[in-house]
Amino acid sequence: MKRERATRLLADMITRLEGGAWPLGLVEKVYVFGSYARGALEPNDVDVVIEHGTDERWLGESLDASINGRDSYVAMRQALRGRTRGLSFQFRGRSGLLDEKFELFLLWRRGEPFSLARERLASLKADAEAGTAPRDHMLAAFEELETPVPRPARIELYGRHAKGKISITPLRLIDAELEDPEAALHVRQRWTEASPCDGQRCVPWFPCNSEAWISQK
Repeated sequence: MKRERATRLLADMITRLEGGAWPLGLVEKVYVFGSYARGALEPNDVDVVIEHGTDERWLGESLDASINGRDSYVAMRQALRGRTRGLSFQFRGRSGLLDEKFELFLLWRRGEPFSLARERLASLKADAEAGTAPRDHMLAAFEELETPVPRPARIELYGRHAKGKISITPLRLIDAELEDPEAALHVRQRWTEASPCDGQRCVPWFPCNSEAWISQK
């Protein structure tokens, strides 16, 4: 994407944070890293680290999501990015990234005026020589999925694949009506109007009409 659009996505995220609606009121720190932070003119996406606290509602909904096999960060992710695409979030990932020697740029911390976040965003200048860095923890099966599959998921899958615990085979999915009644029922229950499906992605990191097949060894 163009740098101008990436900047606009971050500016919109700051505005949403300023609104403070749940669960954004739990956010404590926001960092930017990766190619955008280095000044790339056309970053693949914008890498953002979110450090946050919890409250009773968060703990209850996270437990419910875990029990039912859902992603507990759907609400947080949607509240931060709205219906747009291009922001790639890592939640509570600061320490791990620092261990890997990533440079993190502080965009905002709780208690600071949001005007300061906007000033910091404006200070991230374009650098024609920055370019985009090759993605780490990549497999051939992830080709065309490097943006929808966030880095934490890539690391986990890559590690399991490297240890021989799973195999990953690309499988192109096409649009069609489900013939199996049980499968059709599952889809209707899994992806309702209130689900995170935005026409492009049906689950937090698995894109519609795309590819991926993972089998346990």
